[in-house]
Amino acid sequence: MGVNCSARAVGALQGLMLRSLCDLRSLFLSVTKYDTTAAKIQSFLGAVGTIVHLELDGATTSVMSALQAVDILPRLKNLEIRDFCQHSLDSEWDDYYGLEYGSLVEMLRWRQENDAPLESFDLFLYTSRGSFVRAPPAKLITAFRDLGEAGLHVRVTHERGVFLDTHQV
Repeated sequence: MGVNCSARAVGALQGLMLRSLCDLRSLFLSVTKYDTTAAKIQSFLGAVGTIVHLELDGATTSVMSALQAVDILPRLKNLEIRDFCQHSLDSEWDDYYGLEYGSLVEMLRWRQENDAPLESFDLFLYTSRGSFVRAPPAKLITAFRDLGEAGLHVRVTHERGVFLDTHQV
């Protein structure tokens, strides 16, 4: 489901939840970088506090900031992110790591250290057809390994294989 985090979209989602009396446990969101703020995402996700499994197609700094609120998705245990990766140079990866993935690592660390720990995190990197996915920078892999040592199952994959799986022996 693509997300329009407007007040009308939040109201519609809340109405649906109230009418259906369902306990929504899994949600897939396609997130774009257009006009998406942490406050809008928090408002939207606040309407579905029963989510245990969240899959995001694309993630932004706004999403990572939104997930750092204690009352946002307090039951969340599994987070999956699919991210289109178009980094061809190491410097581009480092720039992207500093902006997007830096906030991702901080959000995961924050949730593990507070009363909202996750059980698993999966990051799937994909590219345009025929392109090669570069390995994430060593500092990102190290940060994910550290999270794995703290008890979070972290898996980083791409179309052709696995970069990291903290549960592999």
